[in-house]
Amino acid sequence: MKMTAVLLTTLFPSLKWLSLEDCVKDFTQMMKAQVDFTIEAHNLDTFSDNFKHISTVKFPRPIWPLTHPFLLVETFEEGHPMQDYVVLKDRQEEIHTKLAEVGINTILKMVFEDNFAHGDLHPGNMLVQDIPDSQVKKTTNKQKWFGKLRGSQSPPFHLVILDCGIVSSLDERGKICLKEVFSAVANKDGARVAQLFLEHSNHQCSDTDSFKQKMIEIVDSAVSKNVTLEQVVVSDLLSSLFSAVIHHKVKLDGSFSSVILAIMILEGLGRSLDPTIDIVEKAKPFLFSAM
Repeated sequence: MKMTAVLLTTLFPSLKWLSLEDCVKDFTQMMKAQVDFTIEAHNLDTFSDNFKHISTVKFPRPIWPLTHPFLLVETFEEGHPMQDYVVLKDRQEEIHTKLAEVGINTILKMVFEDNFAHGDLHPGNMLVQDIPDSQVKKTTNKQKWFGKLRGSQSPPFHLVILDCGIVSSLDERGKICLKEVFSAVANKDGARVAQLFLEHSNHQCSDTDSFKQKMIEIVDSAVSKNVTLEQVVVSDLLSSLFSAVIHHKVKLDGSFSSVILAIMILEGLGRSLDPTIDIVEKAKPFLFSAM
């Protein structure tokens, strides 16, 4: 893969600004971590601790006496595959909306609050586990961002997250940059987004004013009304972003790659379950708490 990235960058020099070689390097490191199951076991413990006050989200627990680098033994979790809800024709709007909210808030919490994010959070790695009515708990302050389904009660399900071998965390500089980029988008400040890109990247941009204007156009197109997945195709926005980055020779670093990954995850899950969810509004509580 490294040779392919080098070859593509050599044949198409403009791809340098997408940091293909860095992406391959990061991917290689993640794959190496995958062959040691004790790493995934530690990740499961960390996620469980991070979400211990969130009754709607749970993770399998490793059984440490039986776990070693070549074997992971964990608790068995029953549930319905999230994919079943994504493709379900007879939709239960209330449940689908709540699943979308919990899923989106989960990744936002991982990224902005915990700085410990699941690196492969697609519907195939999620189960929806029913909870008997008698066991539905009252919503606590810690759970307020995960919404309510009936009155003050939390949703009658657990979102079970699996396959936690790949995680990502940012250094202090990356955390600040990530928060500021999302905050700038929330404030509809495309010029600030452009400035952050320039400050936190290696670039050879000769026309910064033109780059800033392009970022303003991209952000304005996303948040002119609300960033609902029904109105905005995020992949199109990312395509515009990549085009601007390549054209103006701005090389994104790993922190911005994490931003892009988070947006893609939000789009995939949100669009499938409830395309009317406003991503920016959902992100604001996490952004403010991270400041």
